[in-house]
Parts: sequence; C-alpha cells; structure tokens
Amino acid sequence: MPPTPVEPLESRTLFAAGPLLTSAIFVGDYNAITAVVIGFDRALDPTTAQDLKNYKLFGTRNNHRVDDLRFAAASYNATDFTVTLTRTDLFSLRFFRHMRIEISGNKTGDVADVSGNLVDGNRDGTSGGNVRFTLDVRRRRGLAYKDDDGDRVKLKARGAEGRRPLYSLSYKGTIHQLWLDGTNNTLLGTIKATKKSDGIVHIGRVVLVHPSNVNALPAEFVVGQTVSDGQAPVDPLIRTF
Repeated sequence: MPPTPVEPLESRTLFAAGPLLTSAIFVGDYNAITAVVIGFDRALDPTTAQDLKNYKLFGTRNNHRVDDLRFAAASYNATDFTVTLTRTDLFSLRFFRHMRIEISGNKTGDVADVSGNLVDGNRDGTSGGNVRFTLDVRRRRGLAYKDDDGDRVKLKARGAEGRRPLYSLSYKGTIHQLWLDGTNNTLLGTIKATKKSDGIVHIGRVVLVHPSNVNALPAEFVVGQTVSDGQAPVDPLIRTF
C-alpha cells in the first residue's frame, strides 16, 4: 500500500511571542541620572521603538507618585537591540524609594519587533501587553540579600573615611545596579552558595562615581560594566527581568 501523502503545513506562526524586556540600566551618577538604556531580546521595529509616547518613567516619594520624569528622545540601536531614553535635565535617585518604567504594548503603534509582534509585557508567551516593572532604590552602608537562585550576597565599601554608603537599584530583592560614592574607597563582596545555588551573582552595572574608587569584587560577581563616570556603553543582556 503506497504511503499516504502529507500536505505541507500552512506557513504561519501560532502563539507568536513578542519581544521581551531583558534589562534597564540607569546612566550617570546616582545623583545625576541622564538616561535609561533598555534592552530587548530581539530586533525591534525602529519606528515604534523610537516613539516617545511608548515610554514612561516615574518614581515614588513618601508613597506619592511623581510623574514629571519625562524623556526627551528615544534612540534605537539595531546592533544590540537597545533603546536609549535620554533627558534634557538630570534627576537624582536619592529623592525616590522606587523607580518604575512602563512600555506600551497593547495596540498598533506600540513597541513591536520587525515582524509586527507587540512586546510581551506580561510574559505569557504571546505578543501584546504593557510592560510595567519597578526597581527599589536603596542607600545602605552594607547590602545583604539572596539572589535569584539563593546565593547569599554581602556587599560593602571601605576607605579612608570608613564604611561608605552604597546606592543601589534592586529588582525583587536582587541588586541590579550599584553606585559607590566618595573617594579612595574599595568595593568588596562575598557570596555564600547553597546546595541549590550556583555561587555566581550578576550585577548589571557597578558605577564608581569617583575615579579613585576601586572595584575589588571577586570573579564570582559578574558585572556588566564597571565605569568611573557612569557614561560608558552597557551590556544590555547581563541581567534578565
């Protein structure tokens, strides 16, 4: 009996997932933020990626929302799938307890990939859905937390002036970005692995506010970019939200 012919499948994509947010790095000194660099997991449609109406940034201060943190321009980099959102004036993180970024992804004209799939804001595996994520702002002389897989992490800074405060942005308790202020200070850290953790910690960016400061984190800390002035390009995929 001859084999039954099989008709080719129709060329279409079922449950096409939209672009996913992979990172959000704040550029500048914690006291003078100039831009936010947002990373995605794939190529975007340049027109929607550079439409300012698709992005919002606000902070909370004493549980009150502040809505005046507007962007002046959006620039898409097709090489690393990042969008740099710049401002005409500076703002300081120290006035806020939380920073929140929203990206539109529900209708035509919102952020989409080159095939027209809207950003997958709720990460349900299908395109469409606004992105909303919040970073906590901290100021501590020492930072201690558990990372995503359970590593116990401690960070501190020491120098001629004693134990210096660290400024940080954290996501779900894990440090995402870190600033070391003052002069002639050294950033130190330790990791205590558990049976379920890998003994490796990712920090999206360490900013040494003054050139005299030193990053002495061991190799177990994987840092996306260590800079002295906060203005260098960043690795957009070092941390995934």
